[in-house]
Amino acid sequence: MTTLARLYKGASVLRAIAVARLASITGGTDAPVFLDVGARGGLSPRWDLVARSGLISPVFVEADHVEASRLALRHPRARLIATAVGAVDNAELQLHLTREPGRSSLLRPDVERLREFGDLESWEILEQRPLTVRRLDRVWPDGCPTPTYVKIDVQGFELQVIEGMGALLDSVQCIELEAMLAPAYIGQPTLTQVAECLMTHGFDLVRLASMGLYGGRAMLEFNAFWVRRESHQDPQVKFWKAVNGVGSVHRAVVWGY
Repeated sequence: MTTLARLYKGASVLRAIAVARLASITGGTDAPVFLDVGARGGLSPRWDLVARSGLISPVFVEADHVEASRLALRHPRARLIATAVGAVDNAELQLHLTREPGRSSLLRPDVERLREFGDLESWEILEQRPLTVRRLDRVWPDGCPTPTYVKIDVQGFELQVIEGMGALLDSVQCIELEAMLAPAYIGQPTLTQVAECLMTHGFDLVRLASMGLYGGRAMLEFNAFWVRRESHQDPQVKFWKAVNGVGSVHRAVVWGY
């Protein structure tokens, strides 16, 4: 991203924050919960601005205890759930820690598939750490409001996380997650499978943002943005769209073309 693009994006977020303050999107209640599952590195710059403005209440979920300790130091006011989450409570799995930390996953990288794109070194497993996976609806903190916004970055374990949310998913209005056209991990669902799941749960896909070209050859990985079908006009949803750059342009259909 160019310097000019960064400045424009930052200005857009600041405008969204200003509008939200004027519109009182929280309605005088507690700030909506922003649930970040796979929270390595903390909030993105745009949402960090929002958090520092008091417009969201972050809840971090992080399976790597070393990274969870860093998050606790950097975000002392945020709630932290230091465990892996998935669909089956108390499942015993392995966390595959890779040379590139952001590619660590509960799933094993599919080396044969990745080989054609090169860069296998960053996917190399350096350590396998046993851990216990919990359902999110079993470890949700007592007294904590249910999430309004959800971001999931768990390297192929997205649908497991969603299933393990149980009734917590009912309160969610907006979701951002990573998805791939072709799996990079053994057992990873494709973008199509993720879309089928979320549409079944009542969400509309409102934006796909490419993560770039794999091996300089093909777009495989995307950030996918979803909104609950009946909530597009909700002020909190409009705010989330503004922060994430989700536009409102409608496709023009010309009959007879």
